[in-house]
Amino acid sequence: LGNILYEQGRFEEAIKQYQMAIRLRPDFVEAYNNLGNVLVEMGRVEEAVVQYRTTLKFRPDFTDVRVNLANLYLTMGKFGDAILEFKTAAKLKPDNPQLHYLIGVAYNKQGQFKEAVQELRNAIGLQPDNPAFHNDLAVFYADKNYLDEAAGEYQQVLRLNPESIKAHYDLGMIYLRMRLKDKARKEFEIILKREPDFLPARQALEALDGKR
Repeated sequence: LGNILYEQGRFEEAIKQYQMAIRLRPDFVEAYNNLGNVLVEMGRVEEAVVQYRTTLKFRPDFTDVRVNLANLYLTMGKFGDAILEFKTAAKLKPDNPQLHYLIGVAYNKQGQFKEAVQELRNAIGLQPDNPAFHNDLAVFYADKNYLDEAAGEYQQVLRLNPESIKAHYDLGMIYLRMRLKDKARKEFEIILKREPDFLPARQALEALDGKR
């Protein structure tokens, strides 16, 4: 019943049902987890953390709950706690590329660039054809002015997804930062052939032509 109420958006009623289930069965792992999910939906993150941690007390190998908890820690700015939970989940599922990606995101938010890059590379090693992993690694590199590396990752994005307007634009902007104007121009021209009304590319091209 709690799940039905949850799906209907009747969160307060769902909470009461989950709490009743827990009173009847104090080790009811799914009820703690579902209660945490409802509390997240309601923005009551501190209470959700308590429920997720209680879930893990009864079932430490519940990977999805660890990921939920880690994501909550990320939103709360508790990056060290997030990394710890993501890493514990990754030990349980070492071949899951998404977990390494999330560890990398958490490291990056904490300002640990080398560790962030390594985890993104771990994710790419497990799933090399995921353009999102290459894109975020490119962003990490660009933020630290590793422009050759950033360009290489955007090229990988375009190898996997040649129609990505965003990747063409981002690569063009990296080329501008590298003072490779001809290469930048080519990226912007590709965009405008496909989407003539894409204003950022048009503005960048006009700037290259000295019209601005």
